[in-house]
Amino acid sequence: MKIKTIFLVLVSLMGLLGGVYVVGNIVFSHKTPLRRSVDVQGDPQTAIRINIDQEYSDIVKSFNQQDYEQVINLSHKFLRTYPRSHFSANVLFKIAESYYRLGELPKARAGYQRVVKDFPGSQMAQFAGIKLDLLGKVGSGSSMDSFLKLETPENGYQECRDLYKGRDFDRAVSGFESFLQKYPNSELASNAQYWLAECYYAKDDFRKAKREFERVLENYPGSRKTPSANRKILMSGQKLSQQDSEKKLKQVYERLYAMYQKKDYRGAISGFKAFAEKYPTSSFTPNAYYWIAECYYAAADYQDGVYKNTLINLKQAKNYFDLVIRKFPANEKAIDARTKLGKVEMITHYVKARKAYLDQDYNEAIKNFKIYLNRFPNTYLAANCRYWAGICYFDQNQYRRAIAELKMVQKDYPKHHKAKDAGVKIDEIRKLLGETGDESSEVLGDETSNLNAIKISFQNRNFPKLVRLGEKFLKDFSDSKSIIDVNLMVGEGYFKQKDYAKAAPYFEKVLDCGNKSIEDLAKKRYQRCKEEIGQFSDSDVNAGDGVSFAARELARGIKSCKSGDWDAGLFAFLPLRAKFASDSPESITLSYWIGRAYFEQKQAERAKFYLIRVDADRLDRVDRESYYYCLALACYELGDIQEAISANQRYLQEFNDNDFHYQEMLQMRSNLQRN
Repeated sequence: MKIKTIFLVLVSLMGLLGGVYVVGNIVFSHKTPLRRSVDVQGDPQTAIRINIDQEYSDIVKSFNQQDYEQVINLSHKFLRTYPRSHFSANVLFKIAESYYRLGELPKARAGYQRVVKDFPGSQMAQFAGIKLDLLGKVGSGSSMDSFLKLETPENGYQECRDLYKGRDFDRAVSGFESFLQKYPNSELASNAQYWLAECYYAKDDFRKAKREFERVLENYPGSRKTPSANRKILMSGQKLSQQDSEKKLKQVYERLYAMYQKKDYRGAISGFKAFAEKYPTSSFTPNAYYWIAECYYAAADYQDGVYKNTLINLKQAKNYFDLVIRKFPANEKAIDARTKLGKVEMITHYVKARKAYLDQDYNEAIKNFKIYLNRFPNTYLAANCRYWAGICYFDQNQYRRAIAELKMVQKDYPKHHKAKDAGVKIDEIRKLLGETGDESSEVLGDETSNLNAIKISFQNRNFPKLVRLGEKFLKDFSDSKSIIDVNLMVGEGYFKQKDYAKAAPYFEKVLDCGNKSIEDLAKKRYQRCKEEIGQFSDSDVNAGDGVSFAARELARGIKSCKSGDWDAGLFAFLPLRAKFASDSPESITLSYWIGRAYFEQKQAERAKFYLIRVDADRLDRVDRESYYYCLALACYELGDIQEAISANQRYLQEFNDNDFHYQEMLQMRSNLQRN
């Protein structure tokens, strides 16, 4: 009989203790974060707070999953990192409780004692004291079998609260509903009803949430949760109105998008503009502005050969793509808009050039064709630009220049359909000139004619012809007053063909000519040639406290890039490509910076070529973040989806929302998943 009485007393104490522990968790549960902040850039204190909240949330999650060993490990790490956190008392209590549930009662007792000692005025100390009293009554030699864990309303309620704190809302809903059916008269029933409503609110099911909050008022009018329920009823109603409004707006938006798909661009533009002006805060507004830009871009119709209003439409497309990027930088459409801006800029130069050609403004046409070729040399319209530049020269009766341009079409774009057209046109020009195609016919007997032919070849970038004519000129007219200019042009011809060994002697002959501007150019070219053929002087190699010339050039290029001068950076980097061992830190740094420079110049293919060779793990954290960002965007632009996904995933695994490109990489992941 005495044993039975003792057993009943023990069970009662355990029930009381479970209730106290539950209350303790309720008291401190409001400090567990439900959502992580995403805008903490430049605010270290906010970043630290988010880390604390997240790590405490991980401890709670492991505790709910009954992974007590993990709770102990995470908790000790937490206390070492944040010894004065407002969660410290809770974390200490969870360590003790984990030992308790693992049956290691001496360690549990020591843990409860530490809570009482370190946080004497806290509620956790009160709960720990009750636990210590209970452990004292069963004796220090008792095992876990002495404690019979009975299901109580407090335990059931706490399990549901833990599911809610772990954001497992579906299971939390089932749990709270079961609790209310099983314990309708419990002191915790009003709380359970309130948190059931909060689960629906967190799931954005505001209709059900509102109804469940109303039940708090109906069934538990005297509850302490009544003020909170009243506030949430009002908020749920507001959210419902917004939700219903968004559904209606979605229907309007989808009708306008259908107009775009049917190529009713004028109607879609008008509709999207009205939509964006009337509903500036709608979630569909960024998309509306984006599709306005797409409508203008599609309406430009730059392939029709007429170009009626084409430039106007392209300008409008650019303006609206810019608006999306500027006004909605965190929206997924901002990435698409950046990609389209490059295409709009490219097409604009082409259309300007073609329109000028049709208007017979040949000089303006050639200027824009050359701008296109300089900025977008590897795009699908580059061959067209080179071809039409040749035709512009042809229409101005500049037949030699025309031939030079058309030959470059054949050389640079041999598989393009314009290469065949260029061959036909070259034959036509030669027939007009009465030539058989023999290059020797272009070399005339007098000095002036030869000099003019060299200058034309130089202007047309026909470097093989330039060096051939130039060398013949230097041999035939060695006493010419233009000898310095021809040496410089021949050197430049070999330099552009990357034949640095042949270029160097010509630049050397130009040095000390008395013309400052020509001397400076020749000196730079001569030094570059020496670098490329490995002919550094001892003073070059050993200058600067033993630091090599190549290392100094690398540092200079990096400094230029960091100041925003990417052209100067590339000028310094490219001669260094063979100067370092392939697996050296300098070689990895060089490849990274060349890739970044090409990325900043919007040359995605070249950027990828260099970045893909970099061992990212050997970069520092700042450079590694930029590395994954540049590689992911370059691959995305080139259509290499798998490589883009890989770079994007590695970025998101390593970096968080404190880092510069985090939000943009999150949006890219959404786009990649849709693809």
